Amino acid sequence: MNVNYINPFIETTADICDKVVNMTAKLGKPYLKREIQVQDSVVVSVGVTGEMRGSVYLILSIEDALHIAGSMMHMSKLKVLDDLAKSAIKELMNMIIGNTATIFASRGIGINITPPSLFMGTGMEISPVGSVILCAPIILDVTYKLEMAVTLE
Repeated sequence: MNVNYINPFIETTADICDKVVNMTAKLGKPYLKREIQVQDSVVVSVGVTGEMRGSVYLILSIEDALHIAGSMMHMSKLKVLDDLAKSAIKELMNMIIGNTATIFASRGIGINITPPSLFMGTGMEISPVGSVILCAPIILDVTYKLEMAVTLE
C-alpha cells in the first residue's frame, strides 16, 4: 500500500474535523489490519474507482457520532441518531472524500467516488478480500474518536 495514496485521506480527515466539526483533531498511530470488527458503531463507506480502487470507511461509536453530528449542526448533544444526524455524518464523509479527490486531481491522479453509505449496528465486520486495511485513529478534543480506514489497490 503506497503511503502517498493514504496520507491525503488521513490529512484531509483531520483538517475537515478541525474546520467543520469545530474540534481539534490529533492523529493517533496508524496500524494495519486484515479485518475490522466493530460494536455499537456507525460506519460510513465510500467506494473509490479510477486510477486506484478500493474502499474508505469512517468508523465511530454511536455516542461519538451523536456528539459530532450535534456539533456539525450547532445543536446541543443529540440523544438519537435520526435521519438528520445520519445525513450530517454522511456529509462529513462527503467533505473528506471530496477534498481528498481534489488533492489527487492536483497530482494528476484521477479517482471517482461513490455516494456514502451509512451502516449502524452491533457486530459488523469489515474484511476486504485480498487487501490490507490501513486504520488511522483520529482523536477529537481529547474525548471523541473516529477512525479512517482505507483499503486500496
